[in-house]
Amino acid sequence: MKCFVTGGTGVVGRHFLRRLLSDGWSVTLLTRDPGKVRLPEGSKVDFFRGDLDSPETATALDAHRESYDTIFHLAASLDYFGSRETLFATNAGGTGRMARFARQTSARRFIHASSIEAAGSFALPEVPAETSRLGPPISAYGESKLAAEQPALALTHDGIPACSLRIGNVYGPGSFNFVVEFAHALLSRSRLHEWRAAFDDRYISPVHNADVTDGLIAAALGRQTGVFNLVGPAATVGEIFEITADITGTPPRRPVLSWFDRRWIAQHVSRARVGMVPFDSVAYHMAPAAARPHRAFSMEASSRALGWRPAWTLRNGIRDTLLWARTAGHVHFE
Repeated sequence: MKCFVTGGTGVVGRHFLRRLLSDGWSVTLLTRDPGKVRLPEGSKVDFFRGDLDSPETATALDAHRESYDTIFHLAASLDYFGSRETLFATNAGGTGRMARFARQTSARRFIHASSIEAAGSFALPEVPAETSRLGPPISAYGESKLAAEQPALALTHDGIPACSLRIGNVYGPGSFNFVVEFAHALLSRSRLHEWRAAFDDRYISPVHNADVTDGLIAAALGRQTGVFNLVGPAATVGEIFEITADITGTPPRRPVLSWFDRRWIAQHVSRARVGMVPFDSVAYHMAPAAARPHRAFSMEASSRALGWRPAWTLRNGIRDTLLWARTAGHVHFE
């Protein structure tokens, strides 16, 4: 099987690229710097040097005529509260360029990595939400990912079966992620931990990076088209903190918020939205409106259509992540 991949050096892409190579795929990878791509020993990848945002790369892609079984478009800007113009140019515009590339190279299948942020957030009675349910996106990033699904899915009407996979909150070995951040917060009693009472009961959709890789492969090898969620079982922020505390041997504690704390959190989120302070986990978890605070999505339609279900339980996945983080020197616990 022959494929063209964008975003192969990102949080999802690094693991996915290794899986493609181990499964025997012939891979062409779009990347700005081939020298920074870490490959398993003995692996071979064809590099297409370029930046999807640049006009020169767009011209080079337009001139490329080699055909592929599957195009995996994983590249995206993750700047959550970034410039709407820039996010749309990169995420929606980049997907449009790759859709054009799929047409001109007569690709047999197109897999687009979208995000649950495209679907917005929901009130508790509405979760876990199926892909047919859409709340207004919370951020410009979510809006851009929703817009990016349109050129991807339009390929199906041109005879190229396409899927947009809304990926959940990714964690797992190999990269600093929210599980490692939660462990840091517990061990250091940082602001994220001290303010957690404000968002402890909010649901998110954690998914292990190995399960994301399995889902991408399942979508490529199947025949289904449309939008599907790649998520694990929904969990509250509090549940994730409690499991992390148990694994790290940290005594759990849920601080009580004062009126001043709540005011400071609201100001922090407002400042993060306009770039006055760096975007962080507090801003992420408090970004949805209080009436619709949950990002919990169902995997059932994906399971039926793709024959895919996450293999990692939340507890085992968190343990896997933290053991890697300890070995890598990111966290220290017994």
